[in-house]
Amino acid sequence: MSRLLRRPGTAPDAAGWSPLPAIHTVTPEGPLKYLTFHVVSIKPGARTAFESRSHELCVIVLEGECDVRAYVDGRGEWTPLGGRRDPFDGPPVAQYSSAPAKVYVRSTQGAEVAV
Repeated sequence: MSRLLRRPGTAPDAAGWSPLPAIHTVTPEGPLKYLTFHVVSIKPGARTAFESRSHELCVIVLEGECDVRAYVDGRGEWTPLGGRRDPFDGPPVAQYSSAPAKVYVRSTQGAEVAV
């Protein structure tokens, strides 16, 4: 079994936003010592948040549609992202945020995102 495969855990949460269980989680152990990676399934109407004080954040929409709001220096706007039926339906769409950042993700139709 690959050392990169991790059991599902809980993605980071923020006040007022429900944490969602991660489908896959890779932590900075082994060969990926500079990467933390979560894949999260967002049900229709659900929302979640990710925060980092010292690392950059990148939200990649694997499938579905969602709105992403990245706060950097106290400012941020909702940006609609996605539209793929599945990961093989064209190139992915992503939003990058420099550190420190707080990123909110919400979906009205459901989505799967990597952070």
